[in-house]
Amino acid sequence: YWPYRVLDNVHLFHYSNMVRDLKGTISSMAAALDVEIDDAQLAEFTEAASFDSMKRNAEHFVPFSGTDFWKADTNFFASGSNRQWQGKLSVDELAAFDARIAELLPPEEVDWLLNGYG
Repeated sequence: YWPYRVLDNVHLFHYSNMVRDLKGTISSMAAALDVEIDDAQLAEFTEAASFDSMKRNAEHFVPFSGTDFWKADTNFFASGSNRQWQGKLSVDELAAFDARIAELLPPEEVDWLLNGYG
């Protein structure tokens, strides 16, 4: 979808941006959909979409909830953070990742993929 991001009807939303500014991201989504929301609704939506709320209400959001697929449905929500792989991959594995992603994507796309919009 990257080539189409400049079109008026295409909007890309990145998890990193949601982590950094959930309220702002939800506001941007509403604007993209031409949906008017007031401050009270925005606050309510932001709370409902927060990591803590999603984890607390896991039975409503987790795939295969209540089927014992997960030891506990809340396990689906690991930590709500990015880059959980850091500290788990070797220097060689990270170098291989960097080399391969550089082969596949130009720097601007790699930056967005890994970081979202700054």
